[in-house]
Amino acid sequence: SPTGKTYGAAITEYNMAGQGLADGNNELFRTNYNAAFAATVIINAAKAQAEFMNFFILAQQGANHLGLLDYEHNWEPFKPYYTFHLFGNHTGTRYVTGSQPENNIDYLASKSDDGKVLYLIAVNKDVANTQTVTFQLPTSLSGNYHQYVLDSTTNPLTGTQLAYTNGTISYDLPPTSLVAFDINLTGEPIASPSPTIPPTPTTVP
Repeated sequence: SPTGKTYGAAITEYNMAGQGLADGNNELFRTNYNAAFAATVIINAAKAQAEFMNFFILAQQGANHLGLLDYEHNWEPFKPYYTFHLFGNHTGTRYVTGSQPENNIDYLASKSDDGKVLYLIAVNKDVANTQTVTFQLPTSLSGNYHQYVLDSTTNPLTGTQLAYTNGTISYDLPPTSLVAFDINLTGEPIASPSPTIPPTPTTVP
């Protein structure tokens, strides 16, 4: 505030819209489009140190456009549910800062209590273009990591183990998609990694 006081912030009942869409294309609520929207909210709220935030809603009677779960079919999850699965399983206990992203990319970096695992989640908010995200880890030159993807065809239930060299990890993020990296750091625990994201997106013809 102008007087120097600080106030806790909260985000309540967020979703990509508060009711059915005017054009009738309500399936968007259940796609990676809304999954990417939810991820962006989580990332920016975390960076702003919001006191709490809650998504609207797990399920609601009727058309259930805004729900994460399908109550009519054994509570099967819709695509946006996996955003919360991703953050719940691939986020550390301590927030880590880095360089700011550009070109419709948001990311969150955190690490484990012992500093031996770095967690990175990146979101491509662009609805048309694939973008290459590259993270630079200047104090950890090589090691292994697991990669988890959430896009139009993939849910982040199973990771792929890969290796990184020269302190660099890259991934081509399709439109409105997410990727998480669980990175094993070598040598001394990393103190302040500096993720960087190229300013020029890779466009898919």
